[in-house]
Amino acid sequence: MRVNRAQFAGCEAKTGPRLKRAIVSPFPGVSRQEWRFPVLVGIVALASTLPAIGIGYLTVPSGTKYTGFVDASPGDDLTYLAVMKAGAQGHWLWHDLYTSVPHPGIVVYPFYILLGHFQGLTHLPPVLVFQAARVLVGFALVVLVYGFCSLFFSRRGPRRIAFLLAVFGNQPAAAGRRTAGMVRFARD
Repeated sequence: MRVNRAQFAGCEAKTGPRLKRAIVSPFPGVSRQEWRFPVLVGIVALASTLPAIGIGYLTVPSGTKYTGFVDASPGDDLTYLAVMKAGAQGHWLWHDLYTSVPHPGIVVYPFYILLGHFQGLTHLPPVLVFQAARVLVGFALVVLVYGFCSLFFSRRGPRRIAFLLAVFGNQPAAAGRRTAGMVRFARD
């Protein structure tokens, strides 16, 4: 069976611009220029978390070492660093170090194990890798929240209000927890 190419002439032109538009902005109703707003908010929101870490490093009491974290969940962050250490040593499976019972490794914390492998390859400090990943993933989340809001709000004004509430809505409570002496230090 012979195909007449003239029948399909112009088909590429019909799908080309539509495909390009979908790649640029997968969320309906959000223009390319409008993405500047969530990018700017993401930069400001995540940059505002960095001074607390710097203050922690600058105000370390003598005889202690700053862990690199400012949070209200004691223990979790150091567990993530331990998992990253296992990844940096080449392990892909996690072993519970708090038991004497022999057990096989399991897939737990794959993101932190992957960060550990990256840290092992680059030989960067684990806290730096953790904080850089936190900022990059947080930035992606902020931008995706704006896209999510665009699915529910077609007009720009309500979309931005919903976005700002989602990003900054819990900040007064979080700031109160941060200033309540939650900067943690470890003894040398």
